[in-house]
Amino acid sequence: MKEQKRKQKARTDDEYRASERTKEKKSKQRARTDGEYRSKERKSKQRARTDDEYRTSERTKERKSKQRARTDDEYRTSERTKEKKSKQRARTDDEYRTSERTKERKSKQRARTDDEYRTSERTKEKKSKQRARTDDEYRTSERTKEKKSKQRARTDDDYRACERLKEVRVKQKVRLDDEYRASERIKEKESKRRARTDGEYRTKERKSKQRARADDEYRTSERTKEKKIKRKARENVDFKHNEAKMKQKVRTHEFYRNQERVDQSAKEIINTFIASSSNQNEEQSDDEGQDSDTFSEIADEDRVIGNADTLIDPVCPQNDSIYTFAPGEGQRPFEFIL
Repeated sequence: MKEQKRKQKARTDDEYRASERTKEKKSKQRARTDGEYRSKERKSKQRARTDDEYRTSERTKERKSKQRARTDDEYRTSERTKEKKSKQRARTDDEYRTSERTKERKSKQRARTDDEYRTSERTKEKKSKQRARTDDEYRTSERTKEKKSKQRARTDDDYRACERLKEVRVKQKVRLDDEYRASERIKEKESKRRARTDGEYRTKERKSKQRARADDEYRTSERTKEKKIKRKARENVDFKHNEAKMKQKVRTHEFYRNQERVDQSAKEIINTFIASSSNQNEEQSDDEGQDSDTFSEIADEDRVIGNADTLIDPVCPQNDSIYTFAPGEGQRPFEFIL
């Protein structure tokens, strides 16, 4: 009793407790050099661990001791280095690696059932990636890995189909926003402008449009689209005002005015020529009518009546037509555009 009381009083002193622990450790270390002592200690622990209460108390003691020890930075660093070395040695075994992966997967599956854990895991992953992506080498290696993984995955038709469906759905959701649509159009225009600086791209684009326009349906659909675009654009007052300004500028241009003058003068020349030729034909017909026996090699239904006897092509009363007149002897044929 006296010794017990003396020990209780002595253990209130921190120095005495520390010295007692060191003595106990040294005595156990000396004892554990003996194989029989180690085997006895192991068997006693195995018998004790069959009791659930003992196991729980042992775990709590171990946890508390580790928590106290981990407050020291040196202990934490040494513990990490020991853990790394032990894992490196253990991971040389294939069975250990597979078992470790299965354990990690199962633990993550159990933990990810909790919403808070999932959110915290995502935030940690984002922060770690943000820190890592500040390095250019990491970004390049990450892009190459992503490309290779997608190339391998896209060899499967099912993966490509589901990837397209996802992309379509995402774009449909995002395109409901007007700002996104406007920014997407601007990006598309800029990318096309950059691409069209290359001559090969322009030639390819031209050839593809020429092939497509050989189809009547494509031409009609292109015209309808253009009409709809213009109608929508003309609903805007500014667009109509700018369009009117551009038309006024074109009409005041010298080339446009000269073209109008040329067309008008050509029409006047044609009209005077046709009038003069008709008068000459009438005079000749009056002179020849007295001596003619009314025989003609041209049938009445094929005969061109009036003042267009010298035209090679049939008469077309519409504008923008080309008339070719037969020449006289030693002269070339000439044309007028109406």
